[in-house]
Amino acid sequence: MVRVKLYSKEGCWLCDMALDMLNGQREKFGIEIERIDIGSEGELYDLYRYDVPVLSFADGTTLNGHIKKKALLGKLEDNNEGI
Repeated sequence: MVRVKLYSKEGCWLCDMALDMLNGQREKFGIEIERIDIGSEGELYDLYRYDVPVLSFADGTTLNGHIKKKALLGKLEDNNEGI
C-alpha cells in the first residue's frame, strides 16, 4: 500500500494528468490518494502555487510539476509498504 498526498488546484491539467497516472497504478500498489486543493489563497497556495501538482510520499520525498511516469513508478516502489 502506498499513501500519496496530491496537492492540486482547479483547472490544472498537469494535476489531472498526475491523478490519472496514480489511478492507473492504484490496483498494482494499493494507492490511497488524499487530494488537497490548495485554493486561491492561504499558506498552501503560497507554498505550492508554482509547483502543482505536488505528490508527497510517506518517506518525505515529493514529485512536482510535469511528473514523468518513470519517476512516479520509482517513488511508488520506494514507498510501497506491502499488504
